Amino acid sequence: MTTVSRRVVPEDSARDAAFARRASVVELDEIANELDRAFADYSLCQWLLAKTGNPASARLRLARLLLSKIGFPHGAVYRPPDGGAVAVWIDSERLCSLGLTDAAEFLVRVALGSIATAVRLVATHRAMRKHAPKGSYIHFYLLGVVPRLQNQGLGAGLMRAGLALADMRAKPVFLETSDEKNIDLYRRYGFEVTDVYDIANGAPPTWTMWRAARPGELQ
Repeated sequence: MTTVSRRVVPEDSARDAAFARRASVVELDEIANELDRAFADYSLCQWLLAKTGNPASARLRLARLLLSKIGFPHGAVYRPPDGGAVAVWIDSERLCSLGLTDAAEFLVRVALGSIATAVRLVATHRAMRKHAPKGSYIHFYLLGVVPRLQNQGLGAGLMRAGLALADMRAKPVFLETSDEKNIDLYRRYGFEVTDVYDIANGAPPTWTMWRAARPGELQ
């Protein structure tokens, strides 16, 4: 007699999965505006764009590029039914396929002639590539919640939903953060710090975190 194993997803994870709907590319402008607001005070974003003539405008261009060139074509973009938050998850194999053409477009459209900004973008790209793990995993690429809706559970719901899907695929998850306050939050979801590095002099530190695969209870 053969028994069939199945992965059991807890009820709360199932609810989170329903809460986090997959976004469509037609929502790109709306989501980019949400990311722009969500990352206005993020230290890495501030450092990255400080030398542009208009950091606020550059931040919105960066948000659009992250979604149009990386999030939608290579990953999965999720948001709550009523918006206000966004999470992007990307399989490591897809992220590694991004080439020089993609990087060049970021330089041209975000830096807009600012050599200092271009240098920082290149340094950031190289540092992230250098510290990315080897092998197959899911990259929790970004999570943002607009300021007026923070501390209301939107980000937590998106995270739990994404982790539930990762567990169903028995995949480990990798993320990076330049906000030290986020570390304890991510630890509550099973992540552990694996490294900390500086992109360049004056840049905020970046912590890498890893969550081992949790395929769930098998019956």
